[in-house]
Amino acid sequence: MNPGVDQQLSEGSVVKLPANARKSDSPANGNNNDGFVIHTVIAGETLFRIAQQYQISLEDLLEANPVLNGKALSLGERIRVPRKVNGDLSGSADSMFLIHTVAEGETLFGVSQKYGRSQVEIKLVNEDLAKGELSEGQKLRIPRQPLDLMLDKKALFLTHNVSRKETLYGVGRNYDADIEVIRLVNPSLDFASLKKGVEIMIPRASWYEEIAKGKAVDQLVETIVQPESSPASAAPCAGYENVSARPQINVAMLMPFDYAGYQLIKNTPDSLRSEVHRSIASRSKNFVEFYEGALIALDSLKRAGVSVNLFVYDTRRDSVNFSKVLQRDELEKVNLIIGPANIDHMKTVAAFAKEKQIPVVFPFAAMDGTIRSNPYVYQASPIDSLYRRAAVEAQLKFAANKRVIVLTTGGTHPFELAVINQIKQQTQNNGALADVVFHRYVQREASLIKQLVADGKETVIIIPNIEEVKVSRMLTNLGLLAERSKMAVTVLGYAEWLKFQTIEPEDLHKLNATIFSSYGADYSSETCRNFSRAYRRWFHSEPVSFNPYFQQLGSTLGYSRFGMWGYDVTFYFVGALKTYGPQFQKCLADHQPKLVQSNFRFTHLTNWGGASNTGLITIHFTRDFQTQVSPVK
Repeated sequence: MNPGVDQQLSEGSVVKLPANARKSDSPANGNNNDGFVIHTVIAGETLFRIAQQYQISLEDLLEANPVLNGKALSLGERIRVPRKVNGDLSGSADSMFLIHTVAEGETLFGVSQKYGRSQVEIKLVNEDLAKGELSEGQKLRIPRQPLDLMLDKKALFLTHNVSRKETLYGVGRNYDADIEVIRLVNPSLDFASLKKGVEIMIPRASWYEEIAKGKAVDQLVETIVQPESSPASAAPCAGYENVSARPQINVAMLMPFDYAGYQLIKNTPDSLRSEVHRSIASRSKNFVEFYEGALIALDSLKRAGVSVNLFVYDTRRDSVNFSKVLQRDELEKVNLIIGPANIDHMKTVAAFAKEKQIPVVFPFAAMDGTIRSNPYVYQASPIDSLYRRAAVEAQLKFAANKRVIVLTTGGTHPFELAVINQIKQQTQNNGALADVVFHRYVQREASLIKQLVADGKETVIIIPNIEEVKVSRMLTNLGLLAERSKMAVTVLGYAEWLKFQTIEPEDLHKLNATIFSSYGADYSSETCRNFSRAYRRWFHSEPVSFNPYFQQLGSTLGYSRFGMWGYDVTFYFVGALKTYGPQFQKCLADHQPKLVQSNFRFTHLTNWGGASNTGLITIHFTRDFQTQVSPVK
C-alpha cells in the first residue's frame, strides 16, 4: 500500500494503513498484544508510584523495562506495564483508565493520593461519586493521564461576569455547579480575590458528558521529573573492583571469514610480507580487518591487566554451519558476543542472546526492528534515521544564539525534507533558535546570501542536503562568495559529504565548515598513532578511517578500512566489562574511553529493548587549513 517505505521514512510522511487494522494492537493506543500496557510518564511520576498505580511490584516493572534500572524518568517516556496480578489493567475500551477496587475503610482522598489524580478528576469520570462516598468493593475508573478539559471548545461553557462582592460559592450555587469543577476549568483565576467584571467559565451539561467519556490529554506541558530514591534504582557502576576480582572475560566473535576460500599467493619483490601469503577473499576482507583491529584492542587491554578468552568462529554464509556454531557449549558461558555480520543470522543470535542473557554487539548491518524488543542487543553501526536526528540536534545546539541560514534546494529528497521539518519543530520550541532564516538556494542569485548574513553576529549556514551534485555546486559558489566578500560564516554539513569526489577541501576550509559524522579519526592523537604503529607492525598494512575524507578506497589498494572499527568496538565493550563487570549495561552512560575513530553513545529505542549508537564526531575544516576532530559531548 506504500511503495518505498521499506527504504526510507521521513518525518511528516502520510502512510496508508489497512482499514481492518485493530486499534487495540497499536502502541499509540496504550495497548500491546504481547501482555503489556504502555504507560506514558507524566510530571512528578516515579517508578515506585507507577508500580503502586498498577498494583504490581517494582521488581516486575523493572523486569519489563530493564533500561529503567538506575535511570531517572523523563516526561513522555513510554514504559511497559505487565498485565498481571491483582489489578484489572484493561480499563475502558480505550485504555485511558485503570480500574481500582475500593478496600475497606478507603477514602476518596486516599485513592487520589495513591494515583496522583485529583479528587474532582476521579469524581468527574465516576457518575456514582457525586457525594464522594466510597464502599468496599466499589469499582472506580482512575484516569491514567490528566483529563483533557477541552477549554478551547467554547460551546461547552457558559461565561459568567462577576458582580460586585460576588464569591465563588455564590457563583456555584447560582449555576448548581461544583465549585471544585469551576476551579478546575479556570486554572488562571485567583478565586481568593475575585474582582468585578472577571469572566468565569461555567461548564454546560454537554461538557460533563464529554468528560465522562474520559478523553486523556494528548500534549503534556514539559516539567522536570525528579528521580526517585528507591533502592531498586541505585546505580551499580561505582562498586565493581576489577583489580580484586580479576575475572577472566570470555568473548565470542562470529564473523564470515570464509577461511576455505583463501589462496596462497607469491609476493612481489617489493612486498613487506614474507615470500608467500594467504590471499583473503574480497568478500571476507572487511571482517578479517575487523578481527585484526580487535586483536590489537585485546593486546592493549591485556597490558592493562585484563584477561580475555577470545572464541573466534568462522560463520561462513550457510545456515547449516551457523546453527552448529550456536550449539557449542562454550557459547552459553561467554560474557559478550561480537557479531554476526550476516543480516540473516542476526535475529537468530539476538534470540540466543536474549535466552541466555548475554549482551551481543552488531558491528555491521543495522537491525532496527530486532533491537526494539531485545535489551541484550547493541547496534554499533549507526542507523541512518537516528544518525540524521542526532546530527541535526547537535547542529542546532552548536548554532544556539547565532544567526542561522538554512539553505534549501526546494527538492523532494527525503533527507532534506526530514531535516527541514526537524529544524522547524525545534525552532518553535527553543527560544535560543529564534533567529532562523530558510532560504531557497538559486545559483544565479547566490550573492543574495551575503545580505542574509547578520552584521556583528556570528552566522551559521546549514545545508540540509546529501546529493553530491547540489552540495558540491553550493559549496563552490559559497567558497567564492566568502573569498571575495570576506563573508565570515560557518557551514554545517553531514558525513555523506566526505564521500563526494567533486568537493574541493579548500572550499570547506574557506567556509570554516564543520561536518557531523559517526566516524572521524584524529591521526594526530596518541591513541590513533599508537594503534597505527601496532597495525603496521603486526599486519603490514596501513589503517585508515572507515570514512576517509574525499577518497574512494578500493579493495586492491592495500589499505585497511575496518581495522580501526574492530579496535573501537572491542576496546569499548570489553573495557566496559573490565570497568563495570557483568552489570556494565547499566553504566555505559559513564563509559567514555579514548577510541580511534568513534564516539560511542548508546541510545535505547525503548525502555525494554536494546540500544543503538548515536554518538557523533565533528570534523572542523579551519580557515587556516587545519583539520580538528572532536567528539560531540
